[in-house]
Amino acid sequence: MRATWVGGTSLAVALAVTAMTPMPAVAQEEETRDDALAAVHSVSSEFDGGDHLAVRITVTADQLLDGHVEVRTGGSTITVRRDVQVAGGATDEFHLLVPSVQFGEARLVVELFDDGESIDADNLSFRHEVARDVVGIMPLLLARIEEPPERVTLDGGVRRVDLAPLPIELISLGPAALTQLDSIAATTDDLQALGPDALDALLTWIDRGGHLVLDDADDLGALPPRWQPGDAGYVLAGRGEIRLVEGELRSGNWARAVHPVALAAGDSPMGFGGIDVVVDPRTTLAQRAGVSLPNLSVIVALLGGYVLLIGPVLYLVLRRARRLTAAWIAIPVVAVLLAGAVAVIGASWRTVGRPTAGTVLEVRPGGAYAHADLLVFSRSGGTESVALPDGWVASESTAVLMFGSEPAAARTLLSDEAGESVETRLETGQIAVFNVEGSRALEAVAVSARMSGDRTVAGTVTNTSAVTLHAVGVFAGGKGVLLGDIEPGASRDYTIERIIEKPDPFSSALGSVWPDPRFGSETVKTDELVDFGIWTSFAGRAPSDLYPPGHVRVAGWTQELATGIDAEFLNSTLVTSLAPIMAGDGPLQPAAVRSSFVESSFDPRTGQPGSPVVRYVVPPDATVESFELELPRGITDVELLDDDGEWQEQDVDDGVAAVPSEAIRSGSLLVRFDLDFSQPVDMSLIRPILRSATS
Repeated sequence: MRATWVGGTSLAVALAVTAMTPMPAVAQEEETRDDALAAVHSVSSEFDGGDHLAVRITVTADQLLDGHVEVRTGGSTITVRRDVQVAGGATDEFHLLVPSVQFGEARLVVELFDDGESIDADNLSFRHEVARDVVGIMPLLLARIEEPPERVTLDGGVRRVDLAPLPIELISLGPAALTQLDSIAATTDDLQALGPDALDALLTWIDRGGHLVLDDADDLGALPPRWQPGDAGYVLAGRGEIRLVEGELRSGNWARAVHPVALAAGDSPMGFGGIDVVVDPRTTLAQRAGVSLPNLSVIVALLGGYVLLIGPVLYLVLRRARRLTAAWIAIPVVAVLLAGAVAVIGASWRTVGRPTAGTVLEVRPGGAYAHADLLVFSRSGGTESVALPDGWVASESTAVLMFGSEPAAARTLLSDEAGESVETRLETGQIAVFNVEGSRALEAVAVSARMSGDRTVAGTVTNTSAVTLHAVGVFAGGKGVLLGDIEPGASRDYTIERIIEKPDPFSSALGSVWPDPRFGSETVKTDELVDFGIWTSFAGRAPSDLYPPGHVRVAGWTQELATGIDAEFLNSTLVTSLAPIMAGDGPLQPAAVRSSFVESSFDPRTGQPGSPVVRYVVPPDATVESFELELPRGITDVELLDDDGEWQEQDVDDGVAAVPSEAIRSGSLLVRFDLDFSQPVDMSLIRPILRSATS
């Protein structure tokens, strides 16, 4: 008996050990699934808050895989999802764009599903560094140069720059795919080789602040005529620049050929703020949509009437009729009638209104980029979705960042056989706002600007669209003028006199062009064409770029332009465009000079005061040979970057420093200065003024 017990125990132990030991086939299956998904940075791990993060995903299958990939990032309410179908033994590779709202670091979770079951996952991190730029190198240039370094330091040590190959398939996804890049290096053959979608994405990226560096000028035909560099070797294009460096890239002189770009909004001394953020854009959007929450007074009246009816009224009536026992029937009947009334009133609340859009159309030569806030709501609960044009993406709401409230619902950006769409799950009567963006193949307005006299800017606005633009205004140098309505194909001249050389960033010309919106009160009128909610949404995306120095901004309104989204949406559109101010024939005036901070006033690692660096770009038509810097109070020492890439200290005489002509390289000047914090320093006005020498 003892031997039997020992043998049984040994068998049980053996079976238990066998059960805990994986079978070879199972181990092989788990290993294969661990290798099914890989996620890497498409170009770089560097990003600025608000960028779309480009991720290259590789899916490998050992048998037919019919599922999808999901990408989620902390702090975002948007999940990006793409359907995938991979045959056994095959591999699929693609790029996904993920919106970001984080500052400093973004962590992504990438997950692979097969038939609804999660089979593999990967993690990816992105980091933000203030003194780091990213340059994408296009394929034909990359093939013509020796192996480029992974990182270089620009002349003067103002910026470290990562150099990375730029895949054509990434450019073809649209302008959002390029937001992580600060500059793009290319040849003119690279431009000629681009398809229509990729070229549109590149030009839109330039218009929104990107720097294109061309190593030759053999064939500039892919660029709009106004954006083709002339004898000056560079041209100002929207907020961006296009520069010719004539073989510098092939020679490996990256430190000289690449210029630092402006600091991101969160890094600049004046990156945030501005009086143009006036009203929550979701408020005016909901008002135009005709949707609102139930009236509280109606609910209180119904509940009060119910309490009064089943209380003293019902008691007195039944007592007078000597039928108090009938209360057992009367009270449920009254409750049913009240519930029916609430249901009828609730149904009326849920059936009013219609889907509504507020769109900002940023126009450039030959095209435009649209930002649309789409209000959707559910009358009976369920999934609400909106189909997007090709190449459009979802983005995070600027209203959430500006006004602090959370979005109503999580959203999913879908990519499948039917195309792109964004969807959310809503409860009965719930409202959600989709924030989407993408290119539009139209040109709606054009503006020119030139210095025509002492502190005077003049030019022409032309309506190139097929609809009337209403309440058109032009802004420059802290001032604005209202031009009124401009018919299709018509032009209107404007003049802005005595513009401000150094506008206060906390004052605005908005109220002098359009009526004051009373800052967030419910009296804001949204039945008029001018919608301050839309303007606020636009101003909140890039406050430092709303009125960039050296530019004019034109803006007009219409409800007749289609957004590119479902025609069911009631739409109101702000049409706007930038143009550089040309120097004209007279002395160079500060209003015509583009300027931006490229190094902050504070060390990003310690928060201690540092030496800010400002970059100036003079208009390509400027013929001035002698310049000077007028220094505001609080600046003690000034250095200029010379032609050899070295900092040279300049003498300061009565608050003015002379600028040698050789310090301006290809129209660009870098100025570094120290701040005297022992006296009051107005951080909003510390930028020196560059002008023609007065002596």
